[in-house]
Amino acid sequence: MINRFIALGLISLVTFGCKKEKQVVSVNEQGQEMVVNEHGDTVVWTDNSAIVADTDNSVFQNNTDLSTSAPNSSQSGKALAPDTQGLYNFHFELVKGEEYPFSISSNTSNTQKLGTESMTLRQNQVTSLVYKVKDVTPTGYLLEVTYKRFQESVTDGKETLGFDTNAGEPKDEAGKMRWKFNKALVGNSFTMDVSNRGNVNRVDGLEAIRSKARNSISTGLNAEERKGLDEFLKMSINEEMMKAMFEESFAYYPPKPVRVGESWDRTEGDKNASAKVTYTFTGVNNGIANISVNGSSTGSDSETVNEGPQKGLKLSRKLTGSVKGNLQISERTGWIQTANLDRTENLSITQQFENQKETMTSTTTTKTKIN
Repeated sequence: MINRFIALGLISLVTFGCKKEKQVVSVNEQGQEMVVNEHGDTVVWTDNSAIVADTDNSVFQNNTDLSTSAPNSSQSGKALAPDTQGLYNFHFELVKGEEYPFSISSNTSNTQKLGTESMTLRQNQVTSLVYKVKDVTPTGYLLEVTYKRFQESVTDGKETLGFDTNAGEPKDEAGKMRWKFNKALVGNSFTMDVSNRGNVNRVDGLEAIRSKARNSISTGLNAEERKGLDEFLKMSINEEMMKAMFEESFAYYPPKPVRVGESWDRTEGDKNASAKVTYTFTGVNNGIANISVNGSSTGSDSETVNEGPQKGLKLSRKLTGSVKGNLQISERTGWIQTANLDRTENLSITQQFENQKETMTSTTTTKTKIN
């Protein structure tokens, strides 16, 4: 999920009245002096290494891909400030030492029907993190990420199971194990080097977190179970997972500068299924940038069992879905303030064997809130 934060810090659209002071960072093999330009790139020093933006020929055009160039901060001091053409270049403007919360909660209801029988399950989940800016780098930020809370619960209307790391240990064995695992994570931190557009460059400190989680739940496990636990920890707490978690959390950033009222799409899919989400930048009010979200998904496939006791069984699946909501982004920092998303998915699975045919349907609704 590439370059979600392709948002640009402002290069002010003015002509600089003097040359940039030369700050040599290295010398290349040809003996030429290397400097860091306004984009944060290391280049050969020339008298025009300092970027000059002409107001009649702005470096920002609406069709410019921002995935590879952006200064670390805007001269306005705001993450979301329009240039002279009314274009907003989404990026972070975070402050060293400050903390930025990120808490995501979801309430899901799933109803399955088969013939005259039906069953409904409801699930609630909460994950809370805090990102603290440890340092400001030439291209972005070094963030310290600390786990604060995990909560899960599921009910069928008769029985409720789950845990909350802010509460005591559950009595049921499954909840107890989940509680111990997540409780071991709470309060622990790792670091993440990110660009000011949110691309994750490096993640450090995960092995120490895996070790604490392993020690908290490995008591009483045999050698084979410990091996399985180690494999689970490596799959669930690794650099790629942490990168995806962060970048997906800010997938709404537009890939190019946008004006108020402009939209951009995010699409995914293959030959059997596709999804499209449209984001629209609706404006800035009282220090908050507003983005509306509308999306849909469709999919279908079928197969026939060609061997075994179920040979001849035909299966077909059909999926439709929709998502709608809004996002509110801090004009000053570019950090998400709040988000509310409503998602619905309808799945039908039909099985046919000889003259018998039955269809199972599943309807899932999810309400997601951030911060």
